[in-house]
Amino acid sequence: MGFRKSFSGVWGPASINFYAEQKLEGRELHPSLGQDVHMLGGDLLIDAAGRMALPYYSKDNRDRPSVDLILETLCAAPSPRE
Repeated sequence: MGFRKSFSGVWGPASINFYAEQKLEGRELHPSLGQDVHMLGGDLLIDAAGRMALPYYSKDNRDRPSVDLILETLCAAPSPRE
């Protein structure tokens, strides 16, 4: 799907700060369960025809597309009948 590995994206200052805050607040961090912890994620919206309408590849492990971008993409997507 085109996701990439990025040590600096996964373990950069913003990510380390996030994890430190979570631990200080007493939150439990999720185990990796064998997943590649250096792989950046993202979000993919697939249209009715099975095409990627929005491939969003995260820049760091907290980066996600905005709700506005998702809604804009959904509104611009052709209907299943087109």
